[in-house]
Amino acid sequence: MSNKRQADADDQFAVLGISTEDTLRGFEMAVVNLGINATMELSSLAPKLRQLARVLRRPVARERLVEVYFAANFLTGRTDDPLLKKFSTVYYMNKAAFDLSRHFGLTLPKVLKVAKRSELPRNIGNVLVFPWISRAA
Repeated sequence: MSNKRQADADDQFAVLGISTEDTLRGFEMAVVNLGINATMELSSLAPKLRQLARVLRRPVARERLVEVYFAANFLTGRTDDPLLKKFSTVYYMNKAAFDLSRHFGLTLPKVLKVAKRSELPRNIGNVLVFPWISRAA
């Protein structure tokens, strides 16, 4: 069921600007809850997925690494970052995190741009990094 691979400098991340209003309406807590919701869903689905995979004799799910990072002025120490001048926090979500957000109906702020892993700021914090089991492609 595993589809693990090494992190690549070309991995892409959606860059989201989080405003004070987004924070006040609970966006950041909702992102953290994605991990809890995914774990609860997996615990109820895992036995069914194993049984279905045996019957079909092919993978029915794959493991994807969910990655959500954030930058804020207090972390980066940079005052020249135009995004951090405009937004209180900037989130970086990989494709798996973006898909998981959609899966649980989380309304995301507008994607400002897409950045490669190698383009992410150095001093960023982890919000979520965990494996998620999703439908096989």
